[in-house]
Amino acid sequence: MKITEALDIAWWKIKSFYQWFTPSRFWATWRLLFTVGLLVLIFHVYILQAIGGFLINTDKMPDKVDAIFVLGGNTFDRSNHAAELYFEGLSKNIVTLGANEAIIIKTIFPDTADRLVRHSDCFISRDQLILEGVSEDHIRALDLGTSTREEANAILNHCKQNGYEKIVIVSDKFHTRRMRYSFKDFDVHEIEVLLSGCSHSFYDENFWWKSEEGMIMVNNEYMKLLYYYINY
Repeated sequence: MKITEALDIAWWKIKSFYQWFTPSRFWATWRLLFTVGLLVLIFHVYILQAIGGFLINTDKMPDKVDAIFVLGGNTFDRSNHAAELYFEGLSKNIVTLGANEAIIIKTIFPDTADRLVRHSDCFISRDQLILEGVSEDHIRALDLGTSTREEANAILNHCKQNGYEKIVIVSDKFHTRRMRYSFKDFDVHEIEVLLSGCSHSFYDENFWWKSEEGMIMVNNEYMKLLYYYINY
């Protein structure tokens, strides 16, 4: 095709568009955009809450389960929530996971200076559970899993080894939608998985957009959720 012919076609398309885009259509388009913008402005809180709410997918807790599993990451909130379930009598078996390392401040003796220590998430969660009053004999730390998918595989193997048939997985509320997808294959092995979500200390799930941590969490979860849907 010659350049002149291509230019003629382009000009014809532009001319056709302007002939279609009459003044009445122009103002109708602006009225529509204004209306949509006004509705978003009025109902933005409900829209944002719905965006965050979609990520929450938890279950009603039964009277008893074989074990409570605590995923790595946000060890403070997740461990405290698991301790609450423990003292409610849900299970006397708690398993902590997470091979990712975090830096914590630890004092060896009262008269010595604090020092930085690297620990896997599973051990940090175990220590937090003990601080909350959970018996150390009822906790098992599995230094496994650097992602939700890897932790799911570790939990499946542990359930098979111990004959668990009904378990609870603890993580952040905004993590539970992706968790549901990660643990969907457990039904094949006749293992019932229930999800329990904990609130985060750094943001309110109902107003997640008002804090940087909440914005990052929701954004990351949607990106990871898309990744899991595509790859798994």
